[in-house]
Amino acid sequence: MKIKILIFCLLATVNSFAQTNYYVDKVTGNDNNSGISLSSAWKTIQKAANTATPNSVVNIKAATYYENINVNINGTPGNLIVFKNYLNDLVIIDGTGTTGNILLKITDKSYLKFEN
Repeated sequence: MKIKILIFCLLATVNSFAQTNYYVDKVTGNDNNSGISLSSAWKTIQKAANTATPNSVVNIKAATYYENINVNINGTPGNLIVFKNYLNDLVIIDGTGTTGNILLKITDKSYLKFEN
């Protein structure tokens, strides 16, 4: 019985530290997808900024994204949400043709990290 409890505790611990990878791909993505693989990527960074969860990485594929992005999510202490380019892809966020004058808005959000 002790072994079963130990195995259960170990599995629960491993699962609590599992990091989720999400993907954004302007070319082949769809915001109705799950975002959890390249073949089911989201189309917009905004979808990721509405949906990503603590302890996750949002991998953004190469493209020019014509969006105004309003970040609506929070990470937690020790469980950041990381937004980064996929591999060494060139990602450009461009507000041309969008409404509003704020390209990236983050208000009262915490534990976010932006790389590259």
